[in-house]
Amino acid sequence: MDRKQEDMQFLSLFGICQEACKIIFSWRKIFSQITLTLILPLSFIILAHIEVSDLLLSMIIHNFLITSGLFDFAYVTVLFIFSLYSTSAVVYTIACIYTGREVTFKKLMSIVPKV
Repeated sequence: MDRKQEDMQFLSLFGICQEACKIIFSWRKIFSQITLTLILPLSFIILAHIEVSDLLLSMIIHNFLITSGLFDFAYVTVLFIFSLYSTSAVVYTIACIYTGREVTFKKLMSIVPKV
């Protein structure tokens, strides 16, 4: 952005957080879209897993291990996919910002599924 690479390698923890906040606020629209599309559903998936696991534990059904195992497998799979998508979206957006490329949400989403 407004710093050279040589200056950025000596940033402290506070400097890194400050630089991250500058990027997020100056590119508010694209980061809001990433948050609503990828990060918010990821949060809901984590919360739903907690609630469903508590429900399954409280019911103590006959095939609990099978049900719990299948549910956990599905949870880990969906969690991995959304984590990968959200991380790659943020990394690609930051790379485009620092290299000066134009980044749009439509272009971002077309590149993220390729990952």
